[in-house]
Amino acid sequence: AEDSAKAQNAIDDFMEYLRGNIDTLSLSNLSSIPFDKVLQTVKHYVNLEKIRYGDKLNVIYDIKEENFFLPALCLQPIVENAVKHGLGDKEGGGTVSVSTFKKDDLIYLVVKDDGIGFEQESGNYIEGEGHIGIANSRYLLKQYCNANMNIKSEKGQGTSVIIEFPQA
Repeated sequence: AEDSAKAQNAIDDFMEYLRGNIDTLSLSNLSSIPFDKVLQTVKHYVNLEKIRYGDKLNVIYDIKEENFFLPALCLQPIVENAVKHGLGDKEGGGTVSVSTFKKDDLIYLVVKDDGIGFEQESGNYIEGEGHIGIANSRYLLKQYCNANMNIKSEKGQGTSVIIEFPQA
């Protein structure tokens, strides 16, 4: 009975994840949508990954600001990178946090993991093979929201993706 309940929950999360993405794509393609809708799709994605990683994956949401818009398909690839590349290869797993807050005239969206991290060249993240989702997210955020994305990582310590949105 417990296994069938878990299977049903997984199916529900998968359906909601797909529905969120399909609804998004039907809305004038890549237009910006409210953050809370984007976050719901990310939560369904995370629930599916928790089936794969089990107790190795811990996710914390610290949402202090929800009143902003972003392109629908830009947050999930960032969270996916944190899960798969940051924690996927880390023995024992780790934690991904998604947080939002206001500071000065900016709204911040931060995705942070305590995973394996990586070496940064010239203090900046090099986008290459396998990082198309991050490059697309950076482009969409700049194009549709005039937002800047910065990536900071330290080998063995983890990675932070910091997105700064000007307040409307």
